[in-house]
Amino acid sequence: MHLVSRSVRTPSLSEAPSGWKFVVLVLKSVRSGTFLAALSVLLLTTGLLGVVAPAARADSITGTITGVIDPTGVAVNPTSTLAYVTNYSANTVSVINLSTNTVTSTITGFTSPVGVAVNPAGTLAYVTNYGNNTVSVINLNTNAVTASLTGFNYPFGVAVNPTSTLAYVANYGNNTVSVINLNTNTVTGSLSGFNTPAGVAVNPAGTLAYVTNLGNNTVSVINLNTNTVTGS
Repeated sequence: MHLVSRSVRTPSLSEAPSGWKFVVLVLKSVRSGTFLAALSVLLLTTGLLGVVAPAARADSITGTITGVIDPTGVAVNPTSTLAYVTNYSANTVSVINLSTNTVTSTITGFTSPVGVAVNPAGTLAYVTNYGNNTVSVINLNTNAVTASLTGFNYPFGVAVNPTSTLAYVANYGNNTVSVINLNTNTVTGSLSGFNTPAGVAVNPAGTLAYVTNLGNNTVSVINLNTNTVTGS
């Protein structure tokens, strides 16, 4: 059988009935090699194909670490793969290996510990003892308590200034924040103007501190150059 080649003219869109416009467009695009592009445009313009935005990345819980008791405060060592958790009712601090998410050791010698902070060098940790109004200093090379600071009133949160040798402790009991000189381990100042302060954090530049006020649902901002509350 001999097939005779014939030239077939594709009608224009204006010549085609409304129900055949899609077929005409497909025929034209196939002949010109732009079928996929033409099909995509048609579906988008007719609403048959919607634009799907990339799914937003959602943060999620990836694991659970056990072996802590009434955990209250936590701090990560900036120079290692260790973290430290205060166990309020057990009067201990748990050391967590962040590579395995397991408790690897327990440090004793605290009284209702709440807050914990690690110095930038990763060599010392500071733990507030709510039960006896002190702050314990831990040598992180030996995991031993080496000093006990006094002069607090139900100390709760603690934060170390990353650019100086100062730390700040929120005194839940008398609405103040204590300033600690970490070279001498002594309280060198007391800031007022808070309402049942609990948490405290210092910005990376070491110029501002933020204190949560449990008593009036606010956060106070401290200018650390002047040690004054500048906002709430």
